[in-house]
Amino acid sequence: MLLVDDDDAVRITTSDLLSGLGYSVQEVADGAAALDLLDRGATIDVMVTDVVMPGMSGPELARRVRTMRPGLPIVFISGYSESDGLAEGLLGHLVRKPFRAAQLQEQIEEAIDQARTASVA
Repeated sequence: MLLVDDDDAVRITTSDLLSGLGYSVQEVADGAAALDLLDRGATIDVMVTDVVMPGMSGPELARRVRTMRPGLPIVFISGYSESDGLAEGLLGHLVRKPFRAAQLQEQIEEAIDQARTASVA
């Protein structure tokens, strides 16, 4: 799993939460680092990214990732209500901050299941 969040405290807390749920997490602080990691061939089965980040937003990152890895499941995390429309369609699922572990895990599993179903169809 790839976790992208520019806020160190949120990224560390979310990484710990995800690790506690049994996920193997690679963390980066911005979209450029995420793209670099993917470009170098990192094995990633799902990406969890903040929506609002300096430099490259989560939706912009998702658009770029979709060209590199079209079937990669993406889950957005956001504390902003304006983010509602960003997760619709092909971009990904949205989990609101603050979230509980079960909420995040549910969206991750849903995104993975949806990607599997799409690749079979």
